[in-house]
Order: sequence, then C-alpha cells, then structure tokens
Amino acid sequence: MLTAYLTGCLAVTVMMALIWLIHLRNDDATIVDMGWGFGFAMMAAIFIVRGAGWTQRNILLLVLLLLWGARIIFFIFRRMHQEGHEDKRYAMFRRKWGKRARMNFFKLFEFQALLQMIVVLPVLCVAFNPRTGLNAWELTAALIFVIGLVGESITDEQLRTFQNDADNRGKVCRIGLWAYSRHPNYFFEIVIWTAVYLYALATPGGWLTVVSPLTIVFIILKITGIPLAEQQSLKSRGEEYRRYQETTSVLIPLPPKRTNP
Repeated sequence: MLTAYLTGCLAVTVMMALIWLIHLRNDDATIVDMGWGFGFAMMAAIFIVRGAGWTQRNILLLVLLLLWGARIIFFIFRRMHQEGHEDKRYAMFRRKWGKRARMNFFKLFEFQALLQMIVVLPVLCVAFNPRTGLNAWELTAALIFVIGLVGESITDEQLRTFQNDADNRGKVCRIGLWAYSRHPNYFFEIVIWTAVYLYALATPGGWLTVVSPLTIVFIILKITGIPLAEQQSLKSRGEEYRRYQETTSVLIPLPPKRTNP
C-alpha cells in the first residue's frame, strides 16, 4: 500500500509541474483546475492497478472518479475557450504577486498536488480491500456520488447559461439552484467527496480517512473556494450581491430569506 501511495504522490507531483510549464506559454493558471480533475483519476488508477482489492469495487469507484474528472476537464476547457482570459481568481493573484507570480504559481500548483495526496486517501484504502461483493453501504455511497455529480453539472450549466446572456452582464445569478445557495457547485463538490469517504467506510480502517472530506470542506470554506468567490463577486456586483448575501444561504441549498420591504 505504501509503495502504491508513494508512486501516486510522485506521479501527481510531476504532473502538476508539467502543467505549470505548459501554463508558462500564455501565463494562464486556469489550467491548474484541469490538473485537479485529472490528478485524482490518475492516482486512483495507480492505486487500483497496484492494489489487491476486489476488482468490481475498485472499477466502480474508478469509473465514478473518471466521470468526475472528465467533467471538470471539459468544463474548464470550454470556459477557457469561450472566455479567452485567465480565471479571475488567478488573475487577481498574478496582479498581487507581480514579478514573483510565476514562481508563486509553481508553489500553488504543487500545493494542489499536496492536497490531492490527502484527499485521495479513501481511494487508496478501498483499492486494497479484498472483501468480495458490494454491500448496501457502498451502493448508497455510489448513489450519493452520482447525485453530487449531477447536481454539480446542473449548477455549472445554470451559471453558464446565465452568464452567456448579454442582458445578465453585471447581474447576480439567481436561477435554478442559485436561488437557494450562493455556491451550490461547492455544496455538491463536498457531497461528492463525502460519498467517496462513505464508500471507504466499508473497508477496515476506512474511517481514518475522514481527513479527506474535512480537507475539501476546509479548502472550500477557508482557502480558495468561497472566500475568493465572494470577494470577487462583491467587487464586480457590489450592492446587488450584498442583497443576495442577505437572502441566500452561503452553501447548503435552503429557501431564500424574506427581506423587509
């Protein structure tokens, strides 16, 4: 298990370094998000090839992660093609860092590799579970994963449709699930990685990998997820977004609050 894990860690470290080199062509760090999607699928494949777990269980989890990773890669590729500019979060970092931007982005890319090494731990655990057969717990976890994947796809498509309408420029998206949560995409991302952890709970010692979903929650709530998105939205949409904050749940989809007339 240790050999498989170290092989996966080395692979994702090298992969993120290569993606950083590619990003130097046009100084667009948006591509790092593709590495986030591809890295997990790659590490899962390495673990499953080297693992001694039950093949059907491993293949099911690998297929789910491949679908998740492919969706991210497609979404980022399409956004880069349509928008033609760097993600606003990374553009803000580039302006802030100035001449140190390229080296700092290398550190950021490799920091994402480190996070993947932590978040992927439930997959490593599952890959070495020799028990045959899928139990109800694992099937339920797989279903929750699919729900999260579908939910995330729907929210991204709702936001893309809203943003592609010229009449909505400068406005706040309140259509579909965005009327119930300011960040429904992040909510479903947490659902997905919670499902991976639940899948691992059927494996002896799987509960120890709880650091995986907790890391995802911490990233989204405290680092590059919601804080940066909120900051950027307040900057670009001002008072309208402040009203949106007053009426709409930050993460978990809930009925909007009523405001005083």
